[in-house]
Amino acid sequence: MIHGTTIKDVHKKLVRYILENGEMADNERGGKWLECLDVATRLTNPLNLDINQSYRKTLPATIFTALQNGIYSNKDYPFKPHLIAEYVNEFVSPINNGFTYTYGNRLRSHFAVDQLDEVIARLNKNQHSNRAVAVTYDPHLDVLSDEIPCFMMLDCKIRDNKLHTTGIWRSHDAYMGYYSNLYALQYLVQYILIYYNKNKIPSELIDFGSVTTISTSAHIYEEYIDSAKKYVEE
Repeated sequence: MIHGTTIKDVHKKLVRYILENGEMADNERGGKWLECLDVATRLTNPLNLDINQSYRKTLPATIFTALQNGIYSNKDYPFKPHLIAEYVNEFVSPINNGFTYTYGNRLRSHFAVDQLDEVIARLNKNQHSNRAVAVTYDPHLDVLSDEIPCFMMLDCKIRDNKLHTTGIWRSHDAYMGYYSNLYALQYLVQYILIYYNKNKIPSELIDFGSVTTISTSAHIYEEYIDSAKKYVEE
């Protein structure tokens, strides 16, 4: 398990781990990548913010606007804040905008059920539940498709009055994709947390817990290995 308090902290540790321990492997697109199997990371404060004090009065729409304006951006991250914001929005929007799939569409409307609402409802029904999960894989479509979700499952548990979340990736671009994926996952968790806490009295509120990822294939594409080496040494 790779531990850290922020996305940047864990991202660098993850990239370094793959550079030191990965093996070159072929992929289905005809290229190669440096790969480690079954890698787990855990973040305790993904945006390096005082989330536990701020989330209760901050709606997700406000966070999205802040991302667009660059408030949560990191100058060391290679993508622009508005691109991160667009990607983050795809995690919670039920509209797929003509794509083969989006995570938000799979989580919120594709299966004719809003899985995020059901996760919140199940946690409200029983705070000790082990059944608050949402999935993106549709075997009726994806078993024959070349474009299937990388992010497969979201699992939410409340322990010690904190929401602990795990995201499972079947395939994870550790260098170019992990950072934005964790921004989006944190936003998704905060969305669930806010609406779980809605209309509750102070003694019933829960706090933001850890965010864990499990990547059955964590990799760095061959053409980005040199760039990744420079990144971890900065």
